[in-house]
Amino acid sequence: MNVSRAVLLVILVACSHKSEKDKGERDTKDRSTAVVTDKGIRDAGAEAEAGHVRDPALVENGPVTLTWSGTVKQSTGKGPPAGTPCTMTADFTVTSEYQPRTRHIVVACANASIYDSNASMSGSAHTDFSLGEDQVPGKISVFDYRLKASDVGTRTGERNQMTVSTKDQELIVFREISPTFRVTINLSNVAPRRDGKPIWESEIPPFRQIVTVKATMDSSTGTLPFTGKTCDVVFSPGTVTHNCRVQVTCGGKLVFGLGTSGYESCFMRDDLPFRVVDTEPTPVDHDPILSVDTSDKTMSLSDKLANGTTYSATFHLE
Repeated sequence: MNVSRAVLLVILVACSHKSEKDKGERDTKDRSTAVVTDKGIRDAGAEAEAGHVRDPALVENGPVTLTWSGTVKQSTGKGPPAGTPCTMTADFTVTSEYQPRTRHIVVACANASIYDSNASMSGSAHTDFSLGEDQVPGKISVFDYRLKASDVGTRTGERNQMTVSTKDQELIVFREISPTFRVTINLSNVAPRRDGKPIWESEIPPFRQIVTVKATMDSSTGTLPFTGKTCDVVFSPGTVTHNCRVQVTCGGKLVFGLGTSGYESCFMRDDLPFRVVDTEPTPVDHDPILSVDTSDKTMSLSDKLANGTTYSATFHLE
């Protein structure tokens, strides 16, 4: 949070990165407590990553704007009525010191602002800003975003309170002093999509070309989770910890790489992935057992489910 000509106490500033196997929470988290006496804003935690300089040729180093849309689900008091369309816009500047700075969040319903992080207030503000970035499979340098943020605390003035989790598709804006209101907004499950350099260094694409192959089934055992005999295999850039993301679609059904799974450590040749081996079944890592080798032009897909059911299939690659 930001404060000018005020007393600022930073309780905690932390940066957290988890593997994409754990939902890919590659976030920044700033938490602070402040006593605010006017509308001036200063970044809370600007020194969090002092000394760390990022390469602007590889990662974003400038202003970013992300917008989510939604609809009022519940409303009490003087808030906009249920069914009103709303937007939440997050503006920030990415600096060479790693974290988004000069953050500004605005929530507007029917073109009327109901929350503005830059609005004036007096009192306390406990803030949290956690931004997740996910590479879009099948594309290069295209990203989806998730935001978990809050601004709460006893206060007077124009600045209302808010809490949001786009992952849970919920945004709440409320005011505890007259005119009081509380609005719950159901956010769309469509994340804002952005083309360009990644915000996080962990999202720098480890290769610059999508690799696709077609597989045709040769044999199978058990009951397969798809129909048909052909599959499409796509190798997309992964992250710093798992260099590729693999998705396998068979008979029009995504059978490997669903949701945020499919991140693997692929074997590379000439700066492109050519082989992947995942030896763990779905109960262990949320994906079937998979082996793909574009050099040998072979693929195998199998699984052992929690109920003991098994299946397997072998393929040759076109």
